[in-house]
Amino acid sequence: TDLHRTKETGELVEVGNIVQNAVDGRLPQVRAELISKHYLVTYQGRSMQQFNHLPLEKAGKWDPKATLAIPMASCGTDVAYRAAFFRLAVRATPGHPKTNARSVVACLLPPGALATNSLLVETNPHLRPTAKALLALAMLNSKIIDFQIRPHVQANLNLKLMEQCQVVTPAPSLGSTLVHCALAAVQGQDMKVLRLEQSLPSELHLQTDPRVLIDVLLASVQGLSREQFEAVLLHFSRQEAARPEKETALALFDELQSLGLEAFTKKHDPY
Repeated sequence: TDLHRTKETGELVEVGNIVQNAVDGRLPQVRAELISKHYLVTYQGRSMQQFNHLPLEKAGKWDPKATLAIPMASCGTDVAYRAAFFRLAVRATPGHPKTNARSVVACLLPPGALATNSLLVETNPHLRPTAKALLALAMLNSKIIDFQIRPHVQANLNLKLMEQCQVVTPAPSLGSTLVHCALAAVQGQDMKVLRLEQSLPSELHLQTDPRVLIDVLLASVQGLSREQFEAVLLHFSRQEAARPEKETALALFDELQSLGLEAFTKKHDPY
């Protein structure tokens, strides 16, 4: 968390009072003008979705718009500096698993954004390559990781709960494919910059949803059997009826077992 909304209330300003007619500080053109006037937009947990720092539709009663900004001078030099980077952020208030489809919701915050107390966020992005943040993004948003965390979540998510996950670190070659899948899944104009940073072409070669590929690859890395992977998918398919991807994921899992990891990633890598 970069700042606490309650403690910083006196410093927060409506974005419409800084940028004429602005109603959402997340929009790239509004965020750019805020930065030019030495302000940073403040994100809440509801302002993002998985792989998406700019969802436009309400999620139930929650409006995702970010309507408040804070002067850079009020943040402190360290906080303002780290806001110059793309940063991994995770929703700290996902709600109870019985009512919410996913317990781990992560995205990359774009430059010029600060996280309030309903988000967990990187504080030292300058110490790692962007690829590491993308790899973490892919893994956190996978059903494989979420399935491990959900039994321990009541309403809030914290680092202590996340540390209970048993995660096998992917080999560098697989990590590269997972990074590419995360890049293919991220949304927003700013993400074109990320692709350029990774020296990747703008054209994708998608044969399937990159989020499904992430689940399949991590299931293999974690050593899940087909039956175990199916149990994970079944858990989430009950809660995400609008995304009938279970059979696709199982077919890809079977294909991976048949081809082997190297041939499978060569065939399905989005780049």
